[in-house]
Amino acid sequence: MKRIYAGVLAIMMLAVLMLSSMFIAIEANHHCEDDDCPICESIHQCLNILHGFGNKGTVSSVIIPVIAVLAISYLSVCDIRFATLVSRKVRLND
Repeated sequence: MKRIYAGVLAIMMLAVLMLSSMFIAIEANHHCEDDDCPICESIHQCLNILHGFGNKGTVSSVIIPVIAVLAISYLSVCDIRFATLVSRKVRLND
């Protein structure tokens, strides 16, 4: 169960980091109309999230995609590695 919780937590953290980066990229060229712009506040909040995980976007631009690929490949291999004929209760008749 701990492995499942850790996997879900890792996927959620990756999702937050990737979605924060996408939001910043999408809303980078918006036009501010006043001092209390909610989009600017959201961008600052996303930047704080990204800076909390690393320095100046290095984590979000280089390391996070690598970790995402490794996590997805690990999760896909876990099912294949533990799936044996005995665990699937396959009968081998001649």
